[in-house]
Amino acid sequence: MKRYILEHNPFDSQGSYNIYPDVDASGIESQSALSRVKKYYADFYPEGSNSFKGMRLAYAQEIGAPEQPHALCDMHSWIGIRPTGLTFPVSPRFKEVLAPFNTPELTFYNGSIGWKGKETEFYVMHLLAWQLQYINFQESTFQKSDFLGRKVGDEPPLKGDSWPDLKAKFPDSTFTIADAVMNPEFETLDMYDLDIWGILITERVKNAIEANQLTGVKIKECPLDFRIASSGRK
Repeated sequence: MKRYILEHNPFDSQGSYNIYPDVDASGIESQSALSRVKKYYADFYPEGSNSFKGMRLAYAQEIGAPEQPHALCDMHSWIGIRPTGLTFPVSPRFKEVLAPFNTPELTFYNGSIGWKGKETEFYVMHLLAWQLQYINFQESTFQKSDFLGRKVGDEPPLKGDSWPDLKAKFPDSTFTIADAVMNPEFETLDMYDLDIWGILITERVKNAIEANQLTGVKIKECPLDFRIASSGRK
């Protein structure tokens, strides 16, 4: 079962400057979203602390960057202090493209970006990480790897009853899924964050993003060959 990896792409091939600006969240309405006390990788932000109005565009240390941001794109990255979760500032168009798909671990928060002298509607996309319920641990195998998912060493892949069990079996080592056997719900799941592989999307989401020519994104094929478990959820 094929999946693709969705990434932010900072390069602007059509604009007046070849690198898109990043987004500065330091002035947003919900300052609690920037707190380092609680991390929101497995939970969404609570009601009342998820307004991202007041975002601003900024360049990093790129040589020759213009004084004023030259472009908005459909998917930006953060600069400086950022929300504690897997989040990206995205355009209304990006939100509309994803609306028809099955994305139970995804939500959007209202926000705005200062652009050309006015507040422009923009959103923050939040995808939950560590959603391990989709992995069938009974049939999957795992292996020591580098941060790109490539196998390290000659040891054969092994199994584990849970993620904590696997962390104990790979002490002080990076590891990832080798034989990716997933529970049945994964088959129709259109977006999912998988460990070091990042954001996985189905071909139908890939096609929709490409058909709408969303900017600030890059899509590549995930090398894992996913299959659905024969034994059901474990």
